[in-house]
Amino acid sequence: VGSPVECLGLLCTVAAAILLAVRSSAQRRRLTDLEHAHQEELAELEQVHHQALAEMRSQNQSEMDAFRSSLSHSLRMPVAIIQGYAELLVSGVIKDTEVAVEYLEKINQRSQYMTEAISRQFSVADSINSSKLTYSQLDLISLVGQAASDMQAAAEEQGVRIQVISPEQHIFMQGDAYLLSRVLYNLLENALKYMGRPGVITIRVLLQGDDVSLLVQDDGLGLSPEETAHIFEPNYQGSNHTAGQ
Repeated sequence: VGSPVECLGLLCTVAAAILLAVRSSAQRRRLTDLEHAHQEELAELEQVHHQALAEMRSQNQSEMDAFRSSLSHSLRMPVAIIQGYAELLVSGVIKDTEVAVEYLEKINQRSQYMTEAISRQFSVADSINSSKLTYSQLDLISLVGQAASDMQAAAEEQGVRIQVISPEQHIFMQGDAYLLSRVLYNLLENALKYMGRPGVITIRVLLQGDDVSLLVQDDGLGLSPEETAHIFEPNYQGSNHTAGQ
C-alpha cells in the first residue's frame, strides 16, 4: 500500500477511468439512438418518395388516357367525313366537275379542322391557356349547314334525316369556328349513335335580338331523368332504354 497521496491519486485515476467509460457508453448509446432515428427517417422518406412517385405516375397515366380519348374523339368524325368524300371521288360516280370540286373543298375544310383540333389538343396538354377562344367573323347558318351536310351521308345509312330550321338566311357573328363546329359534330354524332331507330335530327337556329339560340333535337330513344343528370360527365353513356326526345 502506498502513501495516502499515492492512494488518492490512484482513486482519482480510477474515478476518471470510470467516468470516461460511463461517458463513452452513453455516447455509444446516443450514437446508436441517432443511427436508428436516422434509419427510420430514411425509411419514412423512402416510403414518401415511393408513394409520391406512384401518385405522379398514376396522374400522368390518367392525363395521358384523357388526352388520347379527347384527341380520338376530336378526330374520329372529320376522318370519317374525309374518307366518305374521298371514296365518292375515287369511285368515279361523281361525274359533275363542280360537285367534285365541292367535295374536294369539303375534304380541305375537314383537313384544316383536324389540324386545328390537333394543335388545340396539344396546347391543352401543354397547359397553354387552354381556355382561350379564337374569335373570327363567321356565318352561323353556313357553319350549321356545313356540319349537317357533312353528317348527312352517315345519317342516311341509318335512315335518319338531318334538317336545319331557321327564319334567317345568314347570322353573322364573332365566334370560335372550331369549337362551334366541334360541338355540332359531337351532338350530331351522339344523336346518330344513340338514335336507336330511323328518324329526324332537327337543328334550330334562332336570332333573338343580340342573342342566338342553337337547338339540336332528335326523336330517337332518350334518357331517364336519373341518367340525364350525368350527361356532362366525360365518357358517360346512357342505357337508352326509354322512349323520348
